[in-house]
Amino acid sequence: MSKFITWYLNLKFKQKLLLSFLVIIFLTTLCISGTNYAVSNLLITRYVSDYSIAISSQIASNFASRVDNIEETNFIKYQNDGAFNEILPVSDYTPIQNRLSYQSAVDNLLYSTDYYKSIAFLDLNNYLYTAGSDLLSDQSIDYFTDEAPEIKKSWGQCVWDSCPNGNLLLKRALYHLPTGTYIGCLFVEIDRDYLIKVYEQSIDRYGGSVVIFNPAHKPMISDHDTFEKIALEAISSATQAENHTVKMNGETYTAAVYNTPDGQWTLTHIVSLSQLTGKLHVIGYWILFIGFAVFALAIVLAFLISGNISQNLKLLTDSMKQFSNGNFDEHIVPASHDEFAIIADNFNTMGQKIKALMREVALEQKQKQQIEYQMLEFQYNALQARLNPHFLYNILDSISSLAKLKDEYDISDWICLLSDMLRESIGQKKRLIPLDEEISYVRKYTTLYQMMYRDHVTFIYKSDPSLSFIPVPAFILQPIVENAIVHGIEGISRHGIIHICSFSQDNTLILEVCDNGHGMSQDMIEMILNSRYSSEDSGSPSHAKVGLITVLERIRLLYGPEFGIRIQSVPEEGTRIRIILPVAVSLYHDHNSEDQE
Repeated sequence: MSKFITWYLNLKFKQKLLLSFLVIIFLTTLCISGTNYAVSNLLITRYVSDYSIAISSQIASNFASRVDNIEETNFIKYQNDGAFNEILPVSDYTPIQNRLSYQSAVDNLLYSTDYYKSIAFLDLNNYLYTAGSDLLSDQSIDYFTDEAPEIKKSWGQCVWDSCPNGNLLLKRALYHLPTGTYIGCLFVEIDRDYLIKVYEQSIDRYGGSVVIFNPAHKPMISDHDTFEKIALEAISSATQAENHTVKMNGETYTAAVYNTPDGQWTLTHIVSLSQLTGKLHVIGYWILFIGFAVFALAIVLAFLISGNISQNLKLLTDSMKQFSNGNFDEHIVPASHDEFAIIADNFNTMGQKIKALMREVALEQKQKQQIEYQMLEFQYNALQARLNPHFLYNILDSISSLAKLKDEYDISDWICLLSDMLRESIGQKKRLIPLDEEISYVRKYTTLYQMMYRDHVTFIYKSDPSLSFIPVPAFILQPIVENAIVHGIEGISRHGIIHICSFSQDNTLILEVCDNGHGMSQDMIEMILNSRYSSEDSGSPSHAKVGLITVLERIRLLYGPEFGIRIQSVPEEGTRIRIILPVAVSLYHDHNSEDQE
């Protein structure tokens, strides 16, 4: 074995590849052929077994329905025949007139259906009336008198038996319907073919044989004695709706056992396994023939493929040596468009990407230097921006003091309010502030507006003191109030009123701004709620509406899409805008701690 392995390892790649292909193809063909044959055998057997159970169930149901129909029809015919019911039974003798009536009734009953082959009736005095074929008329009177006591025990129920000619015999005790008195026994020969028709088409199509037993396990319908023995063995060892394998006379059979719904009949569907698998031998020969043909063709293809692969492999290895030496401009041109061509294309692409990455690294290095320089500029500008507001505060304080010296107290108040607002708007570094600070800032804004436009608008504040320390995003309320002034109140002929309220509802904080101004259309509301803020919008004429959009986006970014603003408006009547925030005091401390860091 070691010599063979050494010999195999010393082969050239082309020879090694060719030999490997041949071994793999041979083993694959052998496994597929054998597996296909075995699986086909198993699937066919299993399919027929499952179908045998299904067809047995259907045949049993149909057979029971037909038997019930025969019994019901027989009773109806007897019930409707006046001869059986109008004659009063006599125990010691049967008058001639009664005998004629009974014989007429038997004759009429025979010709009432086409599947009655012969009929016999035994009266109380053991007088026999027959009609139809010779099967019953040829029987001795002793046969009927011996059967009568057992039949009478059934109390009018049908008793089934088999006839020597293969037909079925229906036996039942008859009673005088008006009085309920026993009048005799009826024997009816039923045509076997009439019952077989319920399953004959299925058996002809799918094969097999059917054996039907009465409750005493006596075969009623059978094609052969062998099938009766197989069926009896299957019944003794199998349960309802189960396949049982029986071996007899060197042959293997599968038998499906099924009882009729009323439990009176037992049906077995018997199929010979040799019939099922007989055609598999032909399939096996074809599999063997095709396997050898494919194997021969595979040898030729393996020889061609191995030669092509070895050629491409040599070309690929030569080109890769140039590539490993740093020659990224080396372009591999494969001899064919197969997997090696894909590898070659990937190596070509990799070389181009490496060159591109080298250029990107150099570019990123240059951009990094530019960014560092810009950061220095931003730090310098930030320092200037921090110095300029303090200069403005000092100027405003000086102007306020000068106004007081000249007794211009209104101007001084204006300047003080403006200075406070400027300090809060520029100096505020926290993301979240208490609600009372936010409302205080809005009060300063509305006070300045009222100083400018004395009687144009009235601001009404209503807030819950218990909500004063609830955290809210800084400068979240002022843009809403500004929107109410600019787009709601300005330009109306009536006196403007703006309500600014805060309250809690369903574990949420509601900040509400209502005005009696122009209002807005539903299209405008949807545009605001569905818009996104852009830096280009900050200087547009609709700056106040841009403020609404920025408020909405800030809330959604902080708390999620379930929070935000809700707008209700009626044109020329007014607008109600609600800011919906979560009631979360801990969030205030978390964000403020981050800001302080």
